[in-house]
Amino acid sequence: MIVALIGYNTSIEEALKVCDNFDALLIDPPSIKSKDELDLAWFLAEKSFKDKKNIANKFKYEFLLWLTGKRDITSAMKISMPKNNVAFLILFNSDKKKILKALNAKEKKSELKKEADALSLEHMSLSRIKD
Repeated sequence: MIVALIGYNTSIEEALKVCDNFDALLIDPPSIKSKDELDLAWFLAEKSFKDKKNIANKFKYEFLLWLTGKRDITSAMKISMPKNNVAFLILFNSDKKKILKALNAKEKKSELKKEADALSLEHMSLSRIKD
């Protein structure tokens, strides 16, 4: 997984289409507070597929479900959709240079913390426990 904070010069609709052609996601920066959250979402998505308990058919969407703490892709996409032309680009199996060019994007300096607070991790970990 490659994570980059980017500024892009296309509409959000066009940017999402580009990401559909690559194995990538665009995430609103406030949705990600730390590297730990990304690592945990990755781990839980991998485990879901291994245990055959995944909700999404594609890994990137299973990852998004865990990252947002949601159980359906529509609500996960809604809360994580970039609000302006700055977003975290999450690449799973894509060429960063090619997607940056396709998005007409430039990488920005990220202030992403390494460690997460316990509540954020707990929210993700417990998101699939049914009431």
